[in-house]
Amino acid sequence: MELKDQIEPEEIEELLKQRKKGKADFILVDVREEDEYEASHIIGTDYLVPTSSFEKDVRKLKEFKDKNIILYCRASRRSLIYQNIMKEMGYKHVSNMLIGIIGYNGEKS
Repeated sequence: MELKDQIEPEEIEELLKQRKKGKADFILVDVREEDEYEASHIIGTDYLVPTSSFEKDVRKLKEFKDKNIILYCRASRRSLIYQNIMKEMGYKHVSNMLIGIIGYNGEKS
């Protein structure tokens, strides 16, 4: 299963449901800051890799270089930037959630 480069929020909802059933395999990463994450995040987020410490914290995703990774942020600007950076770093399948968490209507904490 290879994901598209840009994914709509509704598709993320469906992918999370499919992952619960074992039918989708991906890592969901929030690139917002810790206070934003604590205020609200998508249920099913696997990692927080804040933009302020991205270069240091992205190391925790090293083992997933060949896996599907989906990034999201507030409005999709930061995640788009880091999608491109991760691709340059050799991550093979990095997707960006369009619109960001502000456009996500699924389960949030």
